[in-house]
Amino acid sequence: MIRDGIPYVAFPAALAIIPIMFGYWPIAVVFGVVALFMAFFFRDPRRSPPTKSGVVVAPADGRVTVVRRSNGTTESESIISIFLSPLDVHVNRSPIAGRMT
Repeated sequence: MIRDGIPYVAFPAALAIIPIMFGYWPIAVVFGVVALFMAFFFRDPRRSPPTKSGVVVAPADGRVTVVRRSNGTTESESIISIFLSPLDVHVNRSPIAGRMT
């Protein structure tokens, strides 16, 4: 799990404990399900990118929705848009090795 996601998992999990102490199981189950979904949402699985040189890997899981290449004159940048559903891994990785200058 991503360290930044810990509060989003811990808070509903803690809120699930309070109703359990007073016997309100349906409310505890709702908070428990929210805590489990947050743990699923903030997961960070290991990835093994290809080692072949010159390969560009997608920076995120999801569906590529827009690919627009720069024409070099009016548009100075290329655009790749990736849609992430709540079920996709929401971790962005570096698609190309290098240094920003």
